[in-house]
Amino acid sequence: FVFLSVPDGYEIPCSGTGTARFYHRLAPGGGEDRSVAFDLAEDPRPAERHAMLVLADPQTQNAADMARFHAETVPDVRATVAGLAGPVAFGVACGDIVYDDLSLFPDYERAVAAMGVPFFQVVGNHDLDLGATTDETSTRTFSRHFGPRWYSFDRGAVHYVVLDDVHWHGRGYLGYLDAAQLAWLAADLATVEPGRTVIAAIHIPPLGAAQLRPGDDAPHIAESVTNREALYRLLEPFRAHVVAGHMHETGHAFAHGVHEHVCGAVCGAWWTGPICWDGTPNGYAVYEVSGESVTWRYKATGHDADHQLVLY
Repeated sequence: FVFLSVPDGYEIPCSGTGTARFYHRLAPGGGEDRSVAFDLAEDPRPAERHAMLVLADPQTQNAADMARFHAETVPDVRATVAGLAGPVAFGVACGDIVYDDLSLFPDYERAVAAMGVPFFQVVGNHDLDLGATTDETSTRTFSRHFGPRWYSFDRGAVHYVVLDDVHWHGRGYLGYLDAAQLAWLAADLATVEPGRTVIAAIHIPPLGAAQLRPGDDAPHIAESVTNREALYRLLEPFRAHVVAGHMHETGHAFAHGVHEHVCGAVCGAWWTGPICWDGTPNGYAVYEVSGESVTWRYKATGHDADHQLVLY
């Protein structure tokens, strides 16, 4: 691919279904000199105030799960967007868009079209070609639908980065950011003024808190980014947030100079019950930005905005 970092002040270019289309695929061959054109339209709406909806782990395994996603999540997102009272909005599917059945990607794209705002996609461990023998070949289907595995864009005063931290080794995965991606990220962040707000979206959380409850000495390699220190160092000059999913629970920690957010799952208990591991209702996160300030809240699907907790 050749792709660009969509600048603030321009509409997010989209495919016919509403997924962000900021890239061109380059076919093999064709000589050394090739060119592509990106046609960007100016956005008359100021994005100083904007909102990001983070849908982590829709994880639809079959047509019945996908039907519930369309029937329950899609109208809830539409209502949330309508209630934002002005800010420019976009969505991020924060990985595990489907549950190993990649033929369901077109149904997810239909859901994006129905939600009515541009969506960026993060690759999750259930979005991979599981027959692949290398990490490089494990995202062929994902990339055919959604483009590069890592990229960036700007909205208002915030610089956004999407990363792929799911490293497939042929028989499983671990949380890891490879050298090519880290080199790209260093070059990308070199264009961003130190002190600015940077939000990175990934699937597996850098550290999370899952290891704390059972008292484990270290996080599991499939539930954390094993080389997270490299990510922390690159984000150190900025007011940084990392938004992740994967864990089917909710968490927030401020450590290593970075806000780490773990978002509850759209599917709750894999569409078998409306609740996550830790009791979080199934739903999604809403991040609202005003200038450089970021606030966040959780939206339980099918409930009023203030529904957060039930005790028995």
